Amino acid sequence: MSGPTTTSGRSGGSRRPTLTGRLARVGFADISRSASLLADPDLAFLLDGGRAPGADAPDGGVDPASVVDDELLAAFGAAADPDLALLQVVRLAGALRPDLEARGPLVDVARRTLQPGQARDRLLAVLGASVALGDDVVRRPALLEVVADPTPGTGVDVRDVRAELLRAVGADPDGAVPVADQAGPERVDALRRAYRERILRIAATDL
Repeated sequence: MSGPTTTSGRSGGSRRPTLTGRLARVGFADISRSASLLADPDLAFLLDGGRAPGADAPDGGVDPASVVDDELLAAFGAAADPDLALLQVVRLAGALRPDLEARGPLVDVARRTLQPGQARDRLLAVLGASVALGDDVVRRPALLEVVADPTPGTGVDVRDVRAELLRAVGADPDGAVPVADQAGPERVDALRRAYRERILRIAATDL
């Protein structure tokens, strides 16, 4: 008489789904690339509170299962493009690496923003929907403060937006004819940054 069989050939207990299976289940499309990104040491350093990469993997690399749990994968899966959202978070982690090693203030902002909650939902929604806005956040990680700010970006009085942009170039919003406090490319860049911040705030609210 043959011995007892188990479902799917398993010898008792339930087997944890593979990483690729977990990625597919929550909506990732480029499974192999995303699995590789989850093993990025900068991402591990950001998400894992600074624990040394390689602490959990026998080959000295990063074990994604020890850093990214199902809850975080599901949060990525809620983005319009989970693969893009993950890629941009990994790029952000790389951009933050100097601050990570120096325990700079932006690291705390990034880690708080990536904790479960509305700030993380807003961040991943933006990163998974717009390459351009994601690139802005990677270039200027301080923009995480904008994403984390719960102040709505929509329904804002146009006069307040006007004043915000004028102040960015050193102009007095209450002046009869507001003029930037100086001419030149620096003020053009300042206006461009203020405009992109406003677009980011709108997207973080609306997506």
